[in-house]
Amino acid sequence: MANPVTGSSTPLRSEALGAGLRAARQERGLSIRALARTLGCSASLLSQIERGVTAPSVGMLYMLAGELGVSIDRLLNLAIPEVPQEPPPAERNGSGRPEPWHLIRSLPPSLQAQVQRATGRQAVDFGSGVRWERLTTTADSRVDFMEIVYAPGSSSEEQVGHEGYEYGIVIEGSLTGRIGTEEYVLNAGDSISFASSTPHHYRNDGEITTRAIWFVLHTPHSP
Repeated sequence: MANPVTGSSTPLRSEALGAGLRAARQERGLSIRALARTLGCSASLLSQIERGVTAPSVGMLYMLAGELGVSIDRLLNLAIPEVPQEPPPAERNGSGRPEPWHLIRSLPPSLQAQVQRATGRQAVDFGSGVRWERLTTTADSRVDFMEIVYAPGSSSEEQVGHEGYEYGIVIEGSLTGRIGTEEYVLNAGDSISFASSTPHHYRNDGEITTRAIWFVLHTPHSP
C-alpha cells in the first residue's frame, strides 16, 4: 500500500524480526511448542515468523512482546530499517538569520530539537492494510509516538493487552476500537485513552482510509 506522506511503504524486515524473536525465546528457555500453547496459536505459525517467512500481525507482535518480555520498541528497531535523514543545510536562529548546521550539531543533545520531516518518516507495513509511521526521529523506549493508518476493512486482528497507557485521536476516517468488552466508534476529531493492559484491537469498518495519531506511554522499568 502506498504511503500518502512519503510515497512508499516499508515492509517489515521479517528475517531480522524473526531472528530477534527467536533469540528472545531461547533466552527464556522456551520451546516453540511451549510458546505456541501459551499464546494459543500453532507452532508452525511461530516457526514461520521466526524464519522470516511470515510477518506477524499487530496483535501477534504485542502478544509475543508481552510473553517474551521484550519491548515493542526493540522489536520495531529490528523490523524497521533505519534510513539516515539528511539534515537541512541551515536552520534559523532566534534572530531569523540562518544558523550553519555544523553549529547546531555541536549543541548538547539536551538543547537540540529533534525534527521528524514528513518525507522521511520510518514506516512499517504489516501487510494487512495496517501501517505504523513513527513520528520521532529515533526509537524511544519511553513512548511510541506514531501515526497509524488503517485501510478500509483492515484490522489489528487479535485482541491483546500490554503494559503502558495509550492515547489516540482520529484525524481522518473512522476507527472502531474494542477495549475490553466495550466497542467505541471514533470519528475524525474523537479521541480515546485507556490502560494498555486492557485487551484491545482496532478495525476500520468504513469506506475510506483511517488515519490517527497514537501515543503509548510505557511503564518505566526498574534499574
